[in-house]
Amino acid sequence: MVRRDAEGAAATGSAGGAGIGCSDGSGPERLRGRPDHRSPSGKLSGFIAKASPLAGPNGATIPVEQIQLLRVAYVRANVPTDKLGLADEWPDPLPPFDSPIDVDANRNQPVWLLIHVPGDAVAGIIAGR
Repeated sequence: MVRRDAEGAAATGSAGGAGIGCSDGSGPERLRGRPDHRSPSGKLSGFIAKASPLAGPNGATIPVEQIQLLRVAYVRANVPTDKLGLADEWPDPLPPFDSPIDVDANRNQPVWLLIHVPGDAVAGIIAGR
């Protein structure tokens, strides 16, 4: 889970993610971006994420059509749902990330990648841009 106001690796405006995929299935990846609080406007306007083909071992590829980008949206819980919960914004819906959005300063905007891994995929590290 990525809390909307959490600090950490994304606090500098960088994005990072890690995950695994299974052949003949789908593998999730999560990235998060956070506008740098030192930017002049304090926010990131027109943010959009785009996928690229992924390249793996021995020339293996996963085409961009097999990658779905989903924007993590937040739902406000005004009342804690249990003893460990907080009245806060919680990440839940995953609408398609198909148009630019604005991200306020010091706020995280996770992006969920759903990668459809072919059944004949070779095990190994894959990379994209």
